[in-house]
Amino acid sequence: DVCDIMSPRGWDMHETVPSHTALAAQAAQRQARRDAPHHGPSEYLSRVTVLLPRELPVPAVIPEDAPEPLRGIPVGSKMLQCHEVQKGGSIVKEATFGIFRTPDAFVKEALKMTHPFELPTELDSSNVQAMANILSSGVQGTCKFREGVLRHYEQRAACLEQAEQELKSKMHPEALKDAGVNDQHLVDDLTHGFRITGELRRASKDPEVARAVWRETLEQKEKNWLRGPFTFDEIDQKYEGTWIASKRFGVVQGEKTRAVDDLSEFLINASVTETDKVILDAVDSIVATARFLVGSPCEDGESFRLPCSDGSSFSGFLHEDFRGQGGSLQLYGRALDLKAAYKQLARHPEDAWATVLAVLCPEDDRVYFFEAVALPFGGVSAVTGFNRAARSLKLAMSRLLWIINTSYYDDFCQIEVSGLETSAAQAAERFMALLGWEIARGDKLKPFSPSFNILGVTVSFERSLQGVIEVSNKQERLPDLWKLLLEMESDPGLRLDTLASFKGRMLFATSHVFGRCARICTQLIGQALKAARPEEARDHVLKAARLALAVLSEAGPREVLRWGEAPPVLVFTDGACEKDGALTTHGAVLLDPATGVQEFFGERVPDFLVQRWRGQGLKQLVFFAEMLPVAVAKATWQHILRNRLCIFFLDNEAARACLIRSFTPVANATSILMDVAKQDVASHSLNWYSRVPSKSNIADDASWYLAFFSKPQ
Repeated sequence: DVCDIMSPRGWDMHETVPSHTALAAQAAQRQARRDAPHHGPSEYLSRVTVLLPRELPVPAVIPEDAPEPLRGIPVGSKMLQCHEVQKGGSIVKEATFGIFRTPDAFVKEALKMTHPFELPTELDSSNVQAMANILSSGVQGTCKFREGVLRHYEQRAACLEQAEQELKSKMHPEALKDAGVNDQHLVDDLTHGFRITGELRRASKDPEVARAVWRETLEQKEKNWLRGPFTFDEIDQKYEGTWIASKRFGVVQGEKTRAVDDLSEFLINASVTETDKVILDAVDSIVATARFLVGSPCEDGESFRLPCSDGSSFSGFLHEDFRGQGGSLQLYGRALDLKAAYKQLARHPEDAWATVLAVLCPEDDRVYFFEAVALPFGGVSAVTGFNRAARSLKLAMSRLLWIINTSYYDDFCQIEVSGLETSAAQAAERFMALLGWEIARGDKLKPFSPSFNILGVTVSFERSLQGVIEVSNKQERLPDLWKLLLEMESDPGLRLDTLASFKGRMLFATSHVFGRCARICTQLIGQALKAARPEEARDHVLKAARLALAVLSEAGPREVLRWGEAPPVLVFTDGACEKDGALTTHGAVLLDPATGVQEFFGERVPDFLVQRWRGQGLKQLVFFAEMLPVAVAKATWQHILRNRLCIFFLDNEAARACLIRSFTPVANATSILMDVAKQDVASHSLNWYSRVPSKSNIADDASWYLAFFSKPQ
């Protein structure tokens, strides 16, 4: 009732809002497991509301022999809601029915679809504008523009130097204003410090870890990021008994130990009221940005088109520097990291009492206290505050300097077209220095390259001229996983912490290869971890782990194709189960608007498969029957689906969810998912799983193959 009241007033209470992560995954040719937007014709063609006598029973589905007041509503329409209302002094029923499309009408609408992977759902408009400017201006024009902007702000910096030296409190916001960064309080927070509490606007006992944390703490003191050390009495006297100490502990990350400040233990983080959501550009955002840039040249070789997420587009003539490259562009990329990022920003003076850090000194086994001057690594507000600054840097570089970039905390990814690598590198570094930001140099600052490491993966543009971007695991990741597996196999016990670590690292690794075979195996490991006696499942777990790693080693990189506008292949599937499984059938229909191919199949499920599905004592087998035609369709039509964008329509939500996740809790269905994943690897098809109502599913007849052949064609 609340939804019905709010909807006419502009509040859509039925549609879920897709998350930034889901949209970024979609733009990078992956369907998110949750919060993904709906793509495809709507569930109902229309809705109709009727008034009925109070005593009349309202059917859930309109039957063929519907009573007189309901005979105008199409048979099969679904009752969505019904409640009593007062009309004209009497109580009547107000019922709303959803009217389904016919299968032919649904197919007609589906044929108009653009594949979700071709929609620019999460393209950053500032990057799109930068791409358009570069493609139309050429190499020399872009270099000249960047140099002019940098000289302008370097001159402004020289003019403002005296004011900056006086207090550094009058940091001029004109660069942010010119870039269109809509954060009114950022300059003030950069000047006076970021709040640690309120609305935003004990150390390790491991001796080696404790020594590393103590050394890092003293190094930060020398850099004036901390003040101290103080004894308990000294710090208590300074704050007159009103202060909270947060434990600093160490986290071992490879060969390095990182000091983390636990502002959660004594509820400092709990006092924070978040008013902004941090938006991060992860690997999917990098890949999405690159694939739309690669696909921007038009077929004529003389113009370009770049779509925007709002439905508009940038278009123009390609500069001669970028013509004659076969309809694609040669890209280069690199990572640009900020050095000790959080420590380059100050915390607000009024929060000094809440940023006292307790650190164990391993030399005398006593706890000393330090005041954090810079943002503490471990504060919720530090994450929000820093990312506001990082986001402004990203926008300023793309809008002021036409530098195509993404930001993930302190990691910036730069993407550039051939001929502008040196210009982009120098412009970014000069701009960072101009604004007072220190970047990480040495081994961390690499030159532009067609293949580079970023956020734990390797991104390759080596085949960008062929319209292909590759994402793979870093070279050392798989050997490290094999080494860990051998250690697990040599241990007669089953250390849950080691197994959990292996699973986590495997899950990350499977995200950056083609196909999801390995992910299925890691989910089996997860089930074993939740068992009451996991050690009893040792052999099963290790077998699953070895299989997962073997599949991962063979899978190869994830290939992401350039943006294009070719129509997708449509595949409708359906399964049916009657008489407690005695009659189980399945079928599918394929429509390829690009070639005009239309094919279907339908058959009875073999008895041996039905018996296997019943292995767990199940009687209702429709879930299996809905999954099977997807695997059969991918195998049967592999020659059509190869390297194509495909949309699969299913009318069973459980089966659709399992295909999206590439996981099912039903053990007997795992083999079907494995077959589906293997077919994806073999055909390199890119799939989206959408919903079709049963009443609108053209594959319904194909699944009832006996009835299908009895109908006139």
